[in-house]
Amino acid sequence: MMPPIAPLFTLAIEPNGTVICTQPLPNLYLLTFQSPPDNRMTPAFCKTFLLALDIIDHKFPNGVVVTTSSINKFYSNGLDYDSAVKTKGFFEDSLYPLWRRLLTYPMPTLALINGHAFAAGLMTAMMHDYRIMNPHRGYICLNELDFGAPLKPPMASIFRQKLPRPDTYRTMVLESKRFNALEALKEGIVDGLGGWEETRGFVDELKLVKRGQSGVYGILKAEMWRETVRLLEAGEEKESEESAIRRVANLRRHEEEKVHVEQWESPDTFTVIINQSLPPDSTSAVHTQNDNQQKSNRAIATATARLFKGISSTTFTPANSPFTRSMPAVPLAPNIQQWELKLMAVDPALQRQGLADILLTHVTAEIKRRAAILEAERKRNGGEGEAEVRMILTTIKEIKFAYYEKRGFHWTGERKVKKGILGSRNGFTVVEMEKIL
Repeated sequence: MMPPIAPLFTLAIEPNGTVICTQPLPNLYLLTFQSPPDNRMTPAFCKTFLLALDIIDHKFPNGVVVTTSSINKFYSNGLDYDSAVKTKGFFEDSLYPLWRRLLTYPMPTLALINGHAFAAGLMTAMMHDYRIMNPHRGYICLNELDFGAPLKPPMASIFRQKLPRPDTYRTMVLESKRFNALEALKEGIVDGLGGWEETRGFVDELKLVKRGQSGVYGILKAEMWRETVRLLEAGEEKESEESAIRRVANLRRHEEEKVHVEQWESPDTFTVIINQSLPPDSTSAVHTQNDNQQKSNRAIATATARLFKGISSTTFTPANSPFTRSMPAVPLAPNIQQWELKLMAVDPALQRQGLADILLTHVTAEIKRRAAILEAERKRNGGEGEAEVRMILTTIKEIKFAYYEKRGFHWTGERKVKKGILGSRNGFTVVEMEKIL
């Protein structure tokens, strides 16, 4: 146990916490925080912690900063997650500035993990240069998997950069493993075991008090951890932008995966592909995937269509796209075939070069060919009436409606998608269109 020492300064954490700075040894600063019941990283906690670091940096000689908790059971139990995600600006205005300051602090930092450090509490310890863990009490854990929270980019990045082994990272993230002190030391998550005396010995052994004297300590760390530093500096807006892009890309992949399954299940689905190695207007560059022809070189444009037999839902859920087409109110007559253009994609670097029109031409021709086969079979089975073949699609009205309208498709229905879906800030309109072939 360390004898009582008069504080250099004390800061209040609203509503009933404190950060106390003492100097047990020359140039060795101990920041002891307590914010009952478990040191949650609220805006007040983060801003007070940050202020304490700023005061040490600008008012006292360079040395070493050790952080710990006076609540025996907890170093920090992480975020108040519901409050954090609902508080506007929490990440970019409170949490990320604290983490960036720790990660690039101009003198050595050491987290003395006295008790449990979970989720963002563990992340905060990881932003320090070193970690010493109490061998008798507490676990460290990333438990985001358990409460259904994704890791934001800088949260994932710090473990990717600092953990010595990828299998440890996997176990932490995908298994929510609780590491005791011995396990954490073995996996390289912490650098030593003990309490205050062991921490002081660690600082002496590595001569940490002298390490920040040359003036480049923080600069070196900023370069070492550049990936995480940049993600912290980019902030929530950039993060949201990138997350929205990833969500759209994931949705597209999800749609493609479903198409692949449909192709496997049904001969009534086909894909047209234009490959880089052949002229885009060459018919040999276009083939249907379920005809067992081999793709050559890289695909630069692709489109998929299917005989539309209906679906059961139009509500957006994680398993169901907002582009899911609505069921017809009245069953179609037996002589009507509806073929849905399910997916059409062109390499972004090659857009506005006519590839979409070429795809549409070949998809239309393939639909007509297959429709003729189905119609002949229907006639053989005694079907009556003249055949009608419709090509249908669902798209974003604000982006693609004019393109398809110019190519003979007409509006048949639409629905509004609320803001927030796919990262949209204002929402958008999904329109259904149709063309008689």
